Amino acid sequence: TDGTRDSDGAVRVGLALARRDGVKADLFSVVEAPSIVELDGTPVPDLEQLVEIAVDERGSMLLAQRDRTHPGIHEWPYELAVGARVDTIINRARATSASLILLGLGSHGLGARVSQRETALRVIRAAGLPVLALPSDAWGVPHSALVAVDCTASSAHAARAALDLLGDDGTLYIAHVTPRVAIPQGDSRTWDE
Repeated sequence: TDGTRDSDGAVRVGLALARRDGVKADLFSVVEAPSIVELDGTPVPDLEQLVEIAVDERGSMLLAQRDRTHPGIHEWPYELAVGARVDTIINRARATSASLILLGLGSHGLGARVSQRETALRVIRAAGLPVLALPSDAWGVPHSALVAVDCTASSAHAARAALDLLGDDGTLYIAHVTPRVAIPQGDSRTWDE
C-alpha cells in the first residue's frame, strides 16, 4: 500500500482474506528515494533527510488509511522500505513466502503508461506469483471469479489461483473465447469440431 485512497480496496480485501483464512496480512509500503542528482547534475543536498521525511510522511498516510478503511482498529503493524517500488515489493513477497500480492489500481493516464509508473502492471509482469489488483472501492472477500482461459499452463495457474482465492464458498467461472477465424475452403468441419 502507498497509503493513498487508490490502495484502500487492496487493504480492505487483503485484511478480509487474512481474517477468513487465519493468516497474517503483511501491510507493506515502499518509499522510492529521490534521485541523488538534480536535473543539472548537481548532487541533491540532504538526501538522507529527504528520505527520512518521506518515510515519516508515508507512516502518517498509512495511519490515515487505517482510519479510513478500518475505523476502530488501533493495532496497524506495517513495514516500510526504501527502494525501487516493483523490485522491493517482489523481493518482500519472496522473502515472506507470500502466496498473493494485492495492490491498488490507481487512475493512470497515457503518461504513466509510457513512463512505466503503473506499479500494479509492472508487478504483475515480474512477480511470478498471483497478483490481485483492486479498485479503491473494493471490500470484503471475493465470492466469485471469472477466469479467461486459453488452454495454456499460465491460464491453468490463473484458474488455480482464483480457486484458492475464493476459498470454500466461492463460485469460479471459466470462460474460453473462440476467435472468429474463417474456416478454410473445402473443410467441412465447424470451429467447434
